[in-house]
Amino acid sequence: MTSPSTSNAKKQFYDRMLANLPTGYTAANVKIPNIPFNKTDGVKWLRLSVVDQDVNNVQAGGLWLRYNALLVIDVFYPKGKDTITQLTEAELIATSFENQSFGGADNNDVKCFEALIEEVGVDESWYHVQININATYEGSRI
Repeated sequence: MTSPSTSNAKKQFYDRMLANLPTGYTAANVKIPNIPFNKTDGVKWLRLSVVDQDVNNVQAGGLWLRYNALLVIDVFYPKGKDTITQLTEAELIATSFENQSFGGADNNDVKCFEALIEEVGVDESWYHVQININATYEGSRI
């Protein structure tokens, strides 16, 4: 068994997103937690985060854990721009994660399930669409 650990599983999620960016995005348009980022006025961008929802022991003694997580991808477009294109890009992103497994030697460290796309609405000078992907990963805390 591989041991992705919390930080490794999150890195695998971020790396997969960066490797599968929709047309028109670069790594400079992606906000990853605790990494310096500068928004450019009028330029679409993404924000990635992982919310661990709960953890369960799957081995005696708690040495091997299963994490249930929510992978969150926020898609920001300049307010007043093409919402249909933004939603289409959100669908492409969701499809690249939905019902997919990735990471580790067996390409199975992170398992993604259903993805939900929600229109959050106007957020300052941006129109905000959020993709929420249910996922699990297993490993040790170390």
